[in-house]
Order: sequence, then C-alpha cells, then structure tokens
Amino acid sequence: LGRVFLMDASQPPDINWFNIELFIHCKPHSSDPFKDPAPHVDRTDHNFVRNNRAANESRDQMILYASAQLTMQLRQFCFSISIAKGNEARLMRWDRGGVIVSECFDFVKNPALLLEFFWRFSHLELEQRGIDTSASSPTAEEVAMAVEGKIFGEGDRLHKIGIKNEADGNGACGSSTRGYIAMDVETGERVWVKDAWRVDTPETGAPKEFVIYEKLHNSQVSNIPQFRSGGDVGEQKTRTHEYQDEPWCCGERDASDRIVPYRHYRLALQVIIGRPLEEYRSTKELCVVILDALIALGEAYLRAGILQCDVSADNVLIAEGGRGVLVDWDQCQEMSARNITGQDVRIGSWRFMSINTLQNEPVETIHEHHDDLESIFWLLLFHVLRYQPNVAKKVEDLEYSLKKIFDYGWKGRDGQNYGGEGKVQYLNGNSIGPEDLESALPAPLAGLLSDLWKIFSMVHTRSPYVSEDAKKEDRDSLLSIDAMRNIFQARLAEGHWPEDDAAVDPCRPTQADGTEDRCRKE
Repeated sequence: LGRVFLMDASQPPDINWFNIELFIHCKPHSSDPFKDPAPHVDRTDHNFVRNNRAANESRDQMILYASAQLTMQLRQFCFSISIAKGNEARLMRWDRGGVIVSECFDFVKNPALLLEFFWRFSHLELEQRGIDTSASSPTAEEVAMAVEGKIFGEGDRLHKIGIKNEADGNGACGSSTRGYIAMDVETGERVWVKDAWRVDTPETGAPKEFVIYEKLHNSQVSNIPQFRSGGDVGEQKTRTHEYQDEPWCCGERDASDRIVPYRHYRLALQVIIGRPLEEYRSTKELCVVILDALIALGEAYLRAGILQCDVSADNVLIAEGGRGVLVDWDQCQEMSARNITGQDVRIGSWRFMSINTLQNEPVETIHEHHDDLESIFWLLLFHVLRYQPNVAKKVEDLEYSLKKIFDYGWKGRDGQNYGGEGKVQYLNGNSIGPEDLESALPAPLAGLLSDLWKIFSMVHTRSPYVSEDAKKEDRDSLLSIDAMRNIFQARLAEGHWPEDDAAVDPCRPTQADGTEDRCRKE
C-alpha cells in the first residue's frame, strides 16, 4: 500500500512480504468464501462461511497471504481487503486468534467506506497498524559486536528485541511459534529466542512456559535447554475473541468452537546444536536419546511436579555427543494447578498420544504421568518401524501398518476425533508383533521393544484370562520411570549394537487419516 507501479502481467509478481502493509485479494464473485445473511435473519442460525471448492480455495489463499505477512514480519496483527465481482469489498482484520470479516459493500456505488478506511489506515501509528514495536533496529555497535562474535554475518537482516524477565514473578503456547538465533547484548552470549503466542485464559490452567523453564531449572531437571530469561511482550494480545458474541456476528458457537485469546511472549534459551530424531545415526543413539527424554520426564514429575504432555518427534532433539534434549514445555501441566475435569481439546501430538488420551473424551480425560511414559514407547516404536529399512523388508505393507497404528482416527457423534484402536490391536498381537521384529532388528533393540511391549500390552489387554492383579502390577510400574529406565539401561549395556544402522525412510510421508498430526490447544 502506498505506491502503484505498472507491471508486465506475463511475469509472475515478485512479492516482498517483508514490506507489505496491507494486501488486497481479488477474486470473481463465485469465489467469495463468505455469504452475508439476509436482512432480519437470525444471525446465530446463519452459516457465514460458504462451502464449495472455489470458495474454499479462495479462503485458503487469503489465509496463506495473511500467514505470510504475519510470519515474515514482526507483527501483532494485519489488515486486508477482499474484492469480488470487481465492485464488492470486505474489510478483514487478522491476528493469532482468528479473523474478523465485514459484510460485503459496493465500493463503486458507495466509495466513501473504502476511502475512509484507507484514510484512517494511513493515519494510524505503527502499533495501531499491527507492527510489533518491541522490535527495533540494533545500533552500529551492537551489529559490530554480533559480527565480531561470529553470531551473525555481514549483511544479515538483524532486529533488536526486548525480553522482559518475568520468570521470577508470581504467576500455553498458542500458535505461530518461531525461533531465532540471537545475541544477548548484555553478555555477548549466543541464545535461542522462542517467539510465540500462548493461550491466555485463566480457566485452562496452562502455566507460562518461561515460568515452567525457570521451575525446571531450579529443580535441576536434566536434559532440557538451559533457561536464560522470558516474559510477555508488553500488552500484545489478540482481539478477535472479543467480538464473537456481538449481535452482528454470524453463527452460534458451542464450547468447542469458542475463539480463545492469545498473548505474545518470548523466552531465551541455551542454543541447542542438534538433529531431529529421524536423523539418528544408529539405533543405539536413538535409544540413548529417548532414554534421556524419559529421564527428563521423570525428574520434572518428581522434582517439579510438572507433566510435559507433548512427547513427540518435534520435541526431542539429538544434541552434540548423541544425547537427548526434551524441549517445548508450552503444553505442560503443573500437578498443583491442573484442572480436575480435563480439557476441551486434546493436547499433544496425535501420533504419539497414549491410548487413554485418544479413546476418551478430552473433557473427561485427566493427563497422568503414565500417559507421558506411554508416549515415549510409541515415539521409540515409530522411529524404529519407520526408519529401519529391514523392517519394511520383513513386514508386508509397512506403510499401511504405520497409518493404522499411529494415525488412524474417526470422528465421534460429539464432533471430537478419536483414535488409538490401532495401538490397542498392536499391543494385543493383532498387528506387527515383537516376534516379527526379531529377525529385522539388532537383538538388544528387539529385546528392548519386547520388554516395553509386555508392560503396555498388559496395561491395555482385553484378554479375560489376565487377572486384575497382573494388570495392576504393570500399571503400578508406570507410576515412575524406574521400570522403563531399568529396561533401557539393561538393554543398552548389552553388546552387539550395530554402529551403521542409521535412519532411512523407506516409506513416502504418511498422513494422518481424518486427524491432524498435532492437536494443540486452539
């Protein structure tokens, strides 16, 4: 917005999302993704979102553009204009909570509305346009300091941001998390900055991630990034939720459809130079890394009273030296402050959730320590089955089995997604069994998986011939990490671990069937 240039329409536009103030989306009338209610219609009964292929594609494109602007720029929110039929416009305001869309108006017959919007927009202060004013340009001295310290190179795009340290005060992450390598201008130290938006409602009981890291650090929890500082970014909050109950707002929302508020925060952590879990260099390294994550879970639970709640491939890193680090505690729960009635939505990564979490209504499910421990088992199993090529040679249609065990789900009558049946079938021996893996895997790894399988198969067995005492014994073994840790350590102490069985992906990427891979609080 500002200047207009003549362009060669035969050439694709070179869009610089770093500098755009406002984008205008033009589509034919049939692609208008929204449908206004007729006059005097009860708006709570009106479906404002048009549902057809052209409308869905148009709406997806708008979301893509807004996401690009919010991602490429340091912003709290942004505005856009949607134009259809050449003369009808809608005004839109986007933030991390959602988007507010105006009614359609004819700007040819009534140009005053659009002209007034442009006039008002051009007179707004930067913060009122959505710019994150907590970021600024570094001084020449600060740039020189960063380049001299080899944290950044000459000509890199640099910003200076402030992090208010609130971790010492009294006291989860929302969407749009991004990270930066940064320099602490006070110490010259290189740090990792996590910039994110957290759910900001008292009823969720979700703690602030920077407070959690401080507690974990003070409790001397192993195998987590070292905390430097963190806090909320001023009063930067979303506002979309404030308008969902206005009389002009279309549609009626039940508890699961409510738009929740988000708040902007940052935290600075130790820089972890590492690899994702699927890039393990040997199966022994994989097991060592997952054992380290298991130890972090146990110490966080016993020493700090914290449940991680999101054990996943994204949250376990292979650090230097082939050791594991458990990151991203934004979905965690404190035992002393958690709700006793569960949550409206599931928290965590679908693929690695426990059977109990997947098969029960979220609002009736209380996350427990054993759910995190079960996620460790599924995390290990997935990365062995998926990335060991010998398994694909021994197991017929491995890709189908992976989807059935880890990704399959269905939608219940209450509108919630449910799953876990494939995991139950695996534990009951109706899918890939431990004996199927004996010839495909190194002996200590096959033994490790078999030992863990015995624990969880007993916990989830449907056999009428297994006594309740036997089930209770295995359930009690998951009250702490001791039983699982002992199994890992005993098997890792065995010989005959190969050094050349690095991860290889023999399958094309699997997609969740009817579910999303990540089911975070929304």
